[in-house]
Amino acid sequence: MTASQQKNSADQARSGEFKTVEKIAVSFTAAFKYFSLYPEGHAFSRNYLEKFKTELDEFLERHGRLRLDIEKNSYFYKGTVVFQGTAEENNPAYLLSRDRILFLEFVRNIEMSEISLLLDVFKRHRNPTDNQDGDIATTLWHYRFGHIHYEAADIFAMEAIEFNLAMFKAAPGPGGGNGGDGGAGSIGPAGESGPGGPDGGPREQVQVDAPAGGNAHFSQMRSAGAEAPSSLQMLALNRDLSELDQDEQQLLDLMIQQQENKDVTPDAVDILLITLAVEQNELDFTAILDFLEFEFFDSMTRENFALAFKICKNVINISEAVKAGKPWVEALVNIFLSSLAREERYGEMAWCNDYGRIAAAPDRNVQLLNTLDLLPPEIVLTLGTIITQVPADNIHLLHRVINIIAAKSNNNPGPLCQLVEKSDEQAALLLLTVTEQMEDNRAARVFLKMIRHPAASIRKAGMDGLFKTSTSIKPDEILHLLQDPDKSVRNRILSYVEQLEAHVREELLISFLHQGGRQIDDELFILNCYRLLGNSLSPAGRNFLKTTLMESDLKSMFSHISKAHKTGAAFALRSIGTKDAMKILRRGAESMRPDIRQVCKKALGL
Repeated sequence: MTASQQKNSADQARSGEFKTVEKIAVSFTAAFKYFSLYPEGHAFSRNYLEKFKTELDEFLERHGRLRLDIEKNSYFYKGTVVFQGTAEENNPAYLLSRDRILFLEFVRNIEMSEISLLLDVFKRHRNPTDNQDGDIATTLWHYRFGHIHYEAADIFAMEAIEFNLAMFKAAPGPGGGNGGDGGAGSIGPAGESGPGGPDGGPREQVQVDAPAGGNAHFSQMRSAGAEAPSSLQMLALNRDLSELDQDEQQLLDLMIQQQENKDVTPDAVDILLITLAVEQNELDFTAILDFLEFEFFDSMTRENFALAFKICKNVINISEAVKAGKPWVEALVNIFLSSLAREERYGEMAWCNDYGRIAAAPDRNVQLLNTLDLLPPEIVLTLGTIITQVPADNIHLLHRVINIIAAKSNNNPGPLCQLVEKSDEQAALLLLTVTEQMEDNRAARVFLKMIRHPAASIRKAGMDGLFKTSTSIKPDEILHLLQDPDKSVRNRILSYVEQLEAHVREELLISFLHQGGRQIDDELFILNCYRLLGNSLSPAGRNFLKTTLMESDLKSMFSHISKAHKTGAAFALRSIGTKDAMKILRRGAESMRPDIRQVCKKALGL
């Protein structure tokens, strides 16, 4: 092999080596990202961790060790950048740069437990204000890794950094500033003051304003020419914190308490939503939705309805914006929204069982209802829980809840049907108002549930609605109403039965009279059923009347219910009036059974 060929071969090997390290650096960053995002042991976190470990092991088998130098949030390998990152907490190179780590070195035979522990150290030190145990360098020294080496910069050996204080100007003080000329006085390199910089030129100004929403009194005093607060005077006089007066100490304590009690959930939600909008991986997208689901229910439990609305609304908006480019998003978001609508997740929430308290707070109530209005039809079951808790005098609010339920049920009446089944009479009457606003074909499904409600008033109302909205009623759907224990319900259904087509009416009445009519102790009702049956009858119907009339036994001979059935059958045959029908009556008038003979003679007028 010539020298030129040897050089080309070496260059190719070197190029392949750098590409491998680039892949490892990217895998390392991804492993930390998902290690931080998902709970310990989660499948996604574990997969990315194993991917990094596999790539690292393959490199270490060939080279023995891998040293990554850290500088400016990036990794360098043998003086060449292999990963260029940004100053963000998901970038381990940023965390290492921030905490003065000069390089990381991985050695052959490294264990998975060491890598997991290293990432855990990074995770704990993402936000230095949340960790009181020092920095990354200190924690790494504490654990003394066997196969991970590092070097931290010695801050005591570093050259002092010189600040050119002449670049800055203090904020204008009372009366126009320190210089007394209406401008801001400047602090020179040796504490000297003057109109300009060291060379007499202009200086850059740094204006210090009162924070928005806090310490407003300072800006008022400044504009009024009053003296600056003692806390700012303390800074100018280089006073120590131990010299704070009582008012300043109380203010400092309050600020510390507010910071400690600060709810970081909204910030976390913002990050999750931003990540969701740009996420390209289907599995990762699902995992983010899982986190958002937890935050949604946590917010609803804490009655932070504004945050819950924000989560739900933004997920919907993101779905609409990206579904064209990512077709799988819509199905995942639909599953997410359905999970937010599950009734069992709301049952233990205080507001759900004490809605009157929320209704008394208009702003919070609007946030709650707006949130529920974003969810799929399954949320109707939860809305049904609160509808009866609406104050009786708040008609506007009642209409608002009813309209939401009606709109949801028009898309899918199934949940409303479930709600009707388990509602008491008061709630069902309100749901009747909801159903009347729905399209006929969907409303008919709900009315079918109402005609089986325990309350007679609801059964009657459901019956009225059903015959108004349904164009095709099956006999078995309303058969039970002919056997209803409430007389008013039975009479009402009979009036509707009379309006049915002849073949439907015949099938329904024969089914009732043959199966359940013997249990109804209402002679007039039974006679009316036979009267309707005799208006138009098929051969099968006439055979039914003949059997009912002519069959008799000792037990039924003295039963007034049996007599009512035989009387009804006899007069139905008389109203039919055909040759065959009259033949049956004449033969019955000659029967040896007195109960048959009596009703047949009566029907014939003998």
